[in-house]
Amino acid sequence: MRITQCGDEHLIALNTKEASTLLDAAVLIAVAVDSVPDVALPAEMATLVGGIFSGLSKAVSKEERVSQEFS
Repeated sequence: MRITQCGDEHLIALNTKEASTLLDAAVLIAVAVDSVPDVALPAEMATLVGGIFSGLSKAVSKEERVSQEFS
């Protein structure tokens, strides 16, 4: 994992395994929040976790398909 700051942005570069692990963590956060009655993530956090899940699930799926094609 590599984290770089560029102006007011923080850029995180992950390898495939790290991206997959972060995706799993995002899923666990969502499941944990859904399992506790009357608890919800603040909207800003929910949007961030949702964006991580959406972006990484597409990237990890694509990487897995490419790996399978070359195996």
